[in-house]
Amino acid sequence: MKNKWIRILLTVFQILPFWTSIGNAGEPCSHIMICCKGCNKGVSFLVNGEWNASHDYGDIDQVRDIMHNIKDAGINTVIIDMTNPSQWTYLYPVFEPMVENIEQVCIENNMQFFMLIGGQLPDATKEECGIPLETDAFEFWNGIAEKIWVNWAQDQTYRKYGFGDDRPMILAFLPSEWYWRDYNTRPDEYKTYLSKFYIGTTQVNDPITPGETDGWGYRKSIGNPSGTIRYTSPNGGIGPDTWHKISPEAFRAEVEWANEAGHYSIYGSYDDACDAIFWGIADTRNSLADHNKYPVDDPFVYYTIIKETLNPGEQTTAPAFLYSRPGDQIVRLDWADNVETEFSGKYNVYRSQQQGGPYSLISEISQSNFTPGEIKWPAFQMEYESSGEWITAIADNSAMENKKISLMFVDPIGNTSGIGKNFELDYIYLSGYLHDDSLKIQHPYDNINIPGTIEFENFDLGGVNRAYVDSDFENIGNTFRTDESVDIGEKNTGEYFVGWCNTNEWLENTVNMNDFGKFRASISIPLD
Repeated sequence: MKNKWIRILLTVFQILPFWTSIGNAGEPCSHIMICCKGCNKGVSFLVNGEWNASHDYGDIDQVRDIMHNIKDAGINTVIIDMTNPSQWTYLYPVFEPMVENIEQVCIENNMQFFMLIGGQLPDATKEECGIPLETDAFEFWNGIAEKIWVNWAQDQTYRKYGFGDDRPMILAFLPSEWYWRDYNTRPDEYKTYLSKFYIGTTQVNDPITPGETDGWGYRKSIGNPSGTIRYTSPNGGIGPDTWHKISPEAFRAEVEWANEAGHYSIYGSYDDACDAIFWGIADTRNSLADHNKYPVDDPFVYYTIIKETLNPGEQTTAPAFLYSRPGDQIVRLDWADNVETEFSGKYNVYRSQQQGGPYSLISEISQSNFTPGEIKWPAFQMEYESSGEWITAIADNSAMENKKISLMFVDPIGNTSGIGKNFELDYIYLSGYLHDDSLKIQHPYDNINIPGTIEFENFDLGGVNRAYVDSDFENIGNTFRTDESVDIGEKNTGEYFVGWCNTNEWLENTVNMNDFGKFRASISIPLD
C-alpha cells in the first residue's frame, strides 16, 4: 500500500487594522475552578489542543493556555475558587502550587487575581479537616485571610477594589444578609485580617436579594440594586432543579447587560461545569447532565459571545482553535468565529492534490466549519505559512480507529503568545494519506497486517535511501532479493532473516493497520 498527499486549504483574507476602543464601565472578572473538576460529568474543555475534563492548574503550561484564552476574550482579572476548608488545611500543599502558577501567569500576561473563600464551617467539615470543634467559622476564615494577606495580597498581581477603596479583594461564599449579620456579631479578634480586605459576598442557590454593599451574585443574571456590580452565566436557573443552559441569544443580552456595570462585571466560570455556570470553550455533547449541555453543538458559542462583547479585536487575525472532528473517512474542519469588526465574514476553502499546489477554490462559506467530503486515510498534519516560512504542527493520531481520525488541534500562528497578529495568513492546508492503486509497485507485500508478524526481509521497493539504507553495496547473505544490498540470510528453507546490521542502517516496511493503538512487540534474534 502506498500513499499520496491530499491538501485542504483554508484561506482568510485580512484587512489592515483600524484602531478602535470599546467603552467598558465595568471590570469584567472570570471565575476559575481549581477543584471539583471531576464533577464535570462528561464535559471537556480545550486545553493546549486537547479536550480535557480534568485539566490541572498544577501544570503551568495548562494554566498559561487557559489564562491566555481568558485574556483573549477580554478579561484581565480572575477569581480563584478556594471555598473548601480542606483546601486550606490538609490539602493546602496540593492547592498552593496551583495558586502560585496562576499568580506567575498573571505576572506574565499583565493580569490580576483575587480569592473566593468559604463562609460556613459545619462540625463534619471541622472533623474532616482536623479543626477543633470549638473553632468559630469567622475565626477560621480570619486565619485564612491572614494567609492570603501574607502570601499574595501585597503583590501587584492581587486585585485591589478601586473606586475609592484600595483594599485587596476577597469574596465570601455566603449571601450578604447572612455574612454581614454574622460578621457584625463576632469579636474583633476574629476579624483582624478580614477587615483588611474589601469583602464581597456571593449569591448562592437560594434567591436572596443581595445587599447593596457587595452583591456579587452567583449563577443567572443578578446584581446589586444600584447596578454597579452585575453577574451572569449561561445557566438559566438559581436552584439545581431549574438549572439549564440559556440560548446564545439570551446569554448575549445578559453579557451586554452585565458589561454596563459601574464597578465590576462578573461573567461566570471559564472551566467549571460542576455548578453549571461555565462559559468557556467546552465540548458538552457527551455530558451526563442535561443542564450542562449547550443548546447548540458549537463548543465556542458562549466564549465567542464574551469575546465579541469585550474584545472584538483591532484587526483581522487567523482563525483560532482550528481542529478536526472525527468521521468515517471524513475530516470535518471547525474553528472559532472571527469576531473582528473588519473581518469580511467569508472563509475561502481551497484544495490541492499535490504539495505546493496548484490550488483550486472549492467553497466560499460564512460559517466557521467545513466538511470537505470523503478523504480516505485521514489527514494527520497541519501546516500554515507566514512571511514565506512554513510552521508545522503534528497532531496526535493515537486515537485513530477504523480509519477515523482523532481530534486534531492547531492554534494558528496569529494567536500564539509572543507572535504578533498583524500579518496576512495566506492559507492553511490539511495534508494526509489517500490510497492509490497505481503505487502498489512500491509495496509488493500488501498482506502485512498489524496486529501480526512483520518479516523484515519483505521491506518496500524503492532502493537505497528510499526503502532502506545499508552501509555497503553487497547483500552479504546472498540468499533472498539478491538485487538489493540489504544483507539477508536463510535460517531454514524458505525462512529468511536480516543480519550483519550496522549503526544507522534502516528498513521501511509498509503495513496495514487493522487496529490503532499501542502494541507489545517482540523480535526474534539469534543467541550466538
